[in-house]
Parts: sequence; C-alpha cells; structure tokens
Amino acid sequence: MTVGLPVFNGENFLARALESIVVQDYPNLQIVVADNGSTDRTEQICREFVRRDPRIEYHRSPVNRGAAWNYNRIVHLAAGTYFKWAAHDDLCAPAFVSRCVEALTAASSAAVLAYPKTALIDLNDTVTGGFEDGMNLCEPTPHERLRHFLSTRTEYHPVFGVIRAEALLKTDLIGKYVGSDVVLLAQLALGGQFVEVPERLFLRRFHENTSMNANPDAAERALWFDPHRRAPSLPMVEKTIRMVHVILSHDRLDRAERARCLAVLGRQWALPHARHMGGEVRAAFGTRIGTRIGTRIAAKFPSQRSR
Repeated sequence: MTVGLPVFNGENFLARALESIVVQDYPNLQIVVADNGSTDRTEQICREFVRRDPRIEYHRSPVNRGAAWNYNRIVHLAAGTYFKWAAHDDLCAPAFVSRCVEALTAASSAAVLAYPKTALIDLNDTVTGGFEDGMNLCEPTPHERLRHFLSTRTEYHPVFGVIRAEALLKTDLIGKYVGSDVVLLAQLALGGQFVEVPERLFLRRFHENTSMNANPDAAERALWFDPHRRAPSLPMVEKTIRMVHVILSHDRLDRAERARCLAVLGRQWALPHARHMGGEVRAAFGTRIGTRIGTRIAAKFPSQRSR
C-alpha cells in the first residue's frame, strides 16, 4: 500500500499531515512525498520525517512543474497494490487506510475505489462538522454509476480515497487542466464501483490558502495545474470534452454501453452546463480576438500622441 503526498510550500500543515499518515494502523506502508520545488521549510520538515521513519521516501524537484506533474509522478513511484493521494493540509484518522482496504477486499474486483466519510476541521484540527460525499457508486453497470456520479454535487473527496493501483494506471491520471480530478473519478467509475466506508476518517481542512482560494480565477487555477500553459482556460468545456474522450476510448465498454454513457453525459452534465460552457468560450476567445483586432488597428492607425 502506497500513500503519496504531493506538496508545494506546505510548511503550515505538512508536519501534521505526515504525522497522521505515519500513525496509520495498516502494516507494510510505503509513504512517498513529492516536493514540487518548495521555497519554504517544506524540505526541512520532510527530511526530519525521513530520518524518523524509514518508510518515507522524499523526492524533490528543483523547480515547480505544476500540480498535475507532481501528482502523477507519485503514482509512478508507487510500489503498492493499493494507492492513495494525501493532501498536505488534510488529516487521516489512524484507521483510514485499513478500513478502506478492508472495504475493497470485501467487494472483490467489482470495486476500484474505497473512501471514508468526511469530517470538516478548522486550523486547529478541531472537527467543525460533517460532509456527505454521496459517492457510494455500487450500481452494476458503467452508465448507472456515471449517472450517479454526474448527478451528485460534491467536493470530489473520493479522489483522496484508496484506489486499486492496477485500475488507476489504466486511467489518464491527473490532467494538466482545471477539474481533471473530476474526469479521473468519472473514468474510474466507468471501470468499477466506489465503496463508502461509514466512519468519518477523512478530515478535510478548509482554509484561505487552499489551491482554490489561492488561485481564485480560471487562469490562475490552470497555471497551478500546468505553469507552462498558454491556451485559454475553459474548465467546463475541457472537462466535458475529456469525458467524451474517456467514454469513447474505454476498453471495457461495448458500443451499446458507450452510447448509454454518452447519453448520460449529455443529460446529466452537458445540458445543465451548456450556458456555462458558452460563457467560457465567449469570454476566452472573444477577449483574444478583440485584443488581436485592437493591436492591428493600433498599428495601422497610430495615435496623435505618437505622430
């Protein structure tokens, strides 16, 4: 079993997150920390934990290559039959891993992911409430699971659940675009069931420096995933196109099931978000085209000041 923790400048909560991982009651744990070029005390904290616990591997990139790259490289460093991503600012109760592995084992090969229920915590680790993820995708067919997934408005916490490594490696992993975790979960749902563990073992921390809060607009969030991105960010459009691709390319879906999945995607996702997607396209390409036209006009008709 591998727990992978990607981090960039996480000195504020990193030690507490790592502590919650090293005290997991599951045996034979590999812990991989991927530092994406941090400039704060992240490296020092990680190396202190490495000295304390031989199960921890620390991999540091000299530069920040984006969240997508960092999340994905951990998967390729993992040696376990099961895999879990962990965030530097969340906590895991000691039985998180063991209860999820038990759930996957009980479900046989029908399930690809198990996740516990969520508790919300504050800056001091105090539980402030609960959250209902609603992602117990136990339906027998891919299109039924996809319908359940797309019709649930949630925070997509199951991406931090325990996943069968074999199933995860068949996906596109985390893409270099906003919301790629949603597409990844949809792809996993096409391949198998999600099992919800009834205990609140995932402790999710909401604070002002989460990736969403630190990157409030679409362009900033796109750069968080990929610092080299130059194309305009159209999150809803891109997620929709990627999910179409995932359905059409999935090797476990026959023609009839692909058609049913595409119909579900249209009804549960594309139609409800059609106006949003239209606004993204107008905002992105309208601005670019307008800028180009303005530049050409300025070059052709110099202002009075420049004469």
